Amino acid sequence: MKPLEPGTRLGSVRLEGPIAEGGTSVVYKGHHVHLATDVAVKIMAPRKGHSVDDRNRFLREARIAARLNDPSIVRVYDFGERGQLCYLVMELVQGVTLEQYLQQRPTKPSERTIFRLLRRVTRALRVSHAAGLVHRDLKPANILIDQAGQLKVADFGLARGSGAPAVGSDGLFNGTPLYMAPECATAGARVDQRADLYCLGVIGYELIFGRPPYEGDNVREILEGHRSGRAPFDLPTHCSERLVAIVQRLMAPDPEARFQNAEQLLQGLEHARHAGKQAPDTSTTQSNHSEPGSGLSRGSDDFSSMVRLLEQRFAGRVSEHPEGKVVHSTPRERAMVWMLLAATVGAAVAGYLARG
Repeated sequence: MKPLEPGTRLGSVRLEGPIAEGGTSVVYKGHHVHLATDVAVKIMAPRKGHSVDDRNRFLREARIAARLNDPSIVRVYDFGERGQLCYLVMELVQGVTLEQYLQQRPTKPSERTIFRLLRRVTRALRVSHAAGLVHRDLKPANILIDQAGQLKVADFGLARGSGAPAVGSDGLFNGTPLYMAPECATAGARVDQRADLYCLGVIGYELIFGRPPYEGDNVREILEGHRSGRAPFDLPTHCSERLVAIVQRLMAPDPEARFQNAEQLLQGLEHARHAGKQAPDTSTTQSNHSEPGSGLSRGSDDFSSMVRLLEQRFAGRVSEHPEGKVVHSTPRERAMVWMLLAATVGAAVAGYLARG
C-alpha cells in the first residue's frame, strides 16, 4: 500500500504519518479536527481481489469494538470509507506492544509482573466474553502498554460469536499459528471463550520461559504441536510452580481441561498470588525496569535510598548523648526531611491504590 501523505483528510481526521503496519492494514497517527484529539487510524490495505468480505470484516471489527467500552480494551470511535479505502478511527495508545516490550527487556519479567499481565488481559477477556465475543487472535502484538504502564487489548478483526465454526467463510482457519488453540485449527470444531484462554496461556508460557511452546519450520508442524499438548514445562525459570501450573492448565489441548471462563481464571490467579505471599518473591529483584500494568513505585527501595541520603547529609553533625545520638540540623533542613518523608509515604499509598 502506497503511504498516504501527511495532511490527507479521511472524514473528520487529518492524517499525520504511519505508526504501524501489518499484513492487511496500516495504522496512522491522526488528529480528529472536531474532537480536537489525537487518534489512531487503521486503514485496510487495498489489494488485488479486494472483496465485500474484506470490507464486512473491517466493519464488523468497528461494531464489535464499539460495544466493548472498557479501559482495558482499545476504543473504536468511527468507521468510514473513501473509494476503496476502509478505515477505523480508534483510541491512540502512546506506548509499545507487549511484543516490543519483551524484545526490549534485557531480562525476563518478574513473576509479579507476569501475574499482573495475566490478570489485566483476563479482565479484558471477561468484558469481551460477557458480550458474547471471542477474540481468536490474542497475541503479544495485539496487547498494548501505554506510557502509564496500563494494558489494553486491541485488534478484534477476527472476533466471532461464541460457538462459531473454526473455519471462516473463506475456508481458512483464522488466527496466528504460534498462539492458536488446537480447536481453532480443527475442521468442524466450534470455538468458544476457552480458545482465548488457551492463547493467553501461550503468552504466559512465553513470559515464563522466554520462548514459544511450539516452533517449527512450517505452520503444520506448529499446529501439530498445539494439538499434541507436549510443550515442555520443565525448562529453567525463575517462576514458581504455582504460576507454571496455571499456564499448563490454560494450555490443555482439551478445552474441558482448561479454566472454563475468565472469572474462573481470575480466581485461580488470585489464589496462587496470595499463596505466594507466604514466601518472599526473589524474582522481583532481578531488574530495576518499570513493570507494565502496575504503575507502582518501589516504596521499600525509595525509603532505603532516602535513609542513605540523610545519613550522608548529616554524617558530620552527629554528637553522642547519654540516651543516644543527636543530629544538629537547621529548621530548613528539618523541613526538608519532613518533605522527603511525606513524598515517600505518598508514593507508597499511590502504589498500593494502583495495585490491581
